[in-house]
Amino acid sequence: GSLSGLTFGSGIQTQTRSSVRDYAYVRDANGNLTGETITAEFSQAAYVLTNLFTRYDISENLNISANLNNVFDKTYYSTVGYIYYGNFYGDPRNFLVTLRAKY
Repeated sequence: GSLSGLTFGSGIQTQTRSSVRDYAYVRDANGNLTGETITAEFSQAAYVLTNLFTRYDISENLNISANLNNVFDKTYYSTVGYIYYGNFYGDPRNFLVTLRAKY
């Protein structure tokens, strides 16, 4: 029937715990470096992201699809770099609609 061109899908993306251990410089109450260092760790727990997908074939040459990524709007780091930099948040929940034509 009219729903014969409909496709659904889902996916998960997982990441194990990530961490970096490094030295951090100690500052005094005035913000001046003391010359001392301490061991510091930056870490992120394991996480799972859920994604959903649907596509509808309008005709043999035309389809429309929709993707919903990070369904539960999980806050996570896509990269764990160093103590001071290189730690970037991953994408929040987002939605994409695509219309494709073949000719």
